Formats: sequence, C-alpha cells, structure tokens
Amino acid sequence: VQPSKSPRILILPFSASDGSDAQASLLAAGIVRDAVAGLSRFPSIKVIGASTSAALVTSGRDPAALRQKYGVTHVVSGNFHIANEAFRLDIELV
Repeated sequence: VQPSKSPRILILPFSASDGSDAQASLLAAGIVRDAVAGLSRFPSIKVIGASTSAALVTSGRDPAALRQKYGVTHVVSGNFHIANEAFRLDIELV
C-alpha cells in the first residue's frame, strides 16, 4: 500500500473494562463506530472502515504492523471503563 499525503486513520476496537460486561462492550463498540463515521465526514481524512476495524478485535494490535498492512498514518486504540454511574474513556493515538 502506497503512503498517502492525507492522514489515513485506523481505529481499533476499544477494549471494555471487563470483557464479561455486555453493556460496556456495546458502548465501546458504539463509540468506535461513531468515531469512524464522524471522521469519515472530513474529505481530507481517510478512515479505514468500521467493518475492518471490528474484524481486528482478536488480531494483533502492533501499530507498526497495522500501519504497514493497511497503509495508515495513525492508529487509534482505547479502553472503556464503567464504574458505578460514571465512565472513563482512555484513547491513544500512535
């Protein structure tokens, strides 16, 4: 894949605080879908599709390997935590 002059972003599925918590997992997946859709509205930013992102839930998360494989300039990953009535979202841009 040839590098692009415009930013190309891959947003990995966010991990939930507790894999058994269905609500946290659904909310984390929804945030990723919304981020992909929102960034896709900007013509100067290329975003790898949500279906590709969702397929990476069990694969390796090495940003260098993902950049090479998908030709992206940035990889976004995150963790979603729910505690009582509050939540915390940790996001990393590489």
